[in-house]
Amino acid sequence: MLVKVCGITNVGDGIMASEMGAFILGVVLSERSIRKGTVEVVSQLKSYGYSVAAVHTSMNDAITSVGDEDYIQLHFPHVIHEVEEIKKLGKKVISVIPVDSSTEYIGEIKQASDLVLFEHKPEIVDKMTQISPFMDKSTGVAGGIAINNLREIISHEPGFIDVSSSLECAPGKKSKQKMEKFFREVKLLGNTCEQDA
Repeated sequence: MLVKVCGITNVGDGIMASEMGAFILGVVLSERSIRKGTVEVVSQLKSYGYSVAAVHTSMNDAITSVGDEDYIQLHFPHVIHEVEEIKKLGKKVISVIPVDSSTEYIGEIKQASDLVLFEHKPEIVDKMTQISPFMDKSTGVAGGIAINNLREIISHEPGFIDVSSSLECAPGKKSKQKMEKFFREVKLLGNTCEQDA
């Protein structure tokens, strides 16, 4: 199971998450976020060779602050032509969409984006059955994912999971112990699912 760790605010946490197995590090570049990172953190993490997503909450910010990131994550309501606009900048796109989006919209966004992330607050686990038909290797889930609901979420076979607050000791600061425990559980559940298959 692939894990994207979001809300990275400093290089140390990014290195720690990557060494534990995160395949993408999410750095939120929004003044409104309590987990606000910086373009400098993005650049430093890229210098270590890690895959980084710059998370934006507006189209204007997504276009005007393009840097060293691999992915631009559109964490706001958006349409296909905006995805295409980002791709023209030479970046891959992660589209965050609500689980209650129309089937037509989901299909169009999945086709246009590199990765799609279904998000539901407070917990995505309550919506997994609803979105299971859309699950494939390019589709992830986010929202209240923690050890206590990990088994249920993984059983629906998303392409990846996106975690943030459940790995923190304080907003914007990851806990080494929580991350170690979480990644250990991901590995254990992944092995169990493979044996059951």
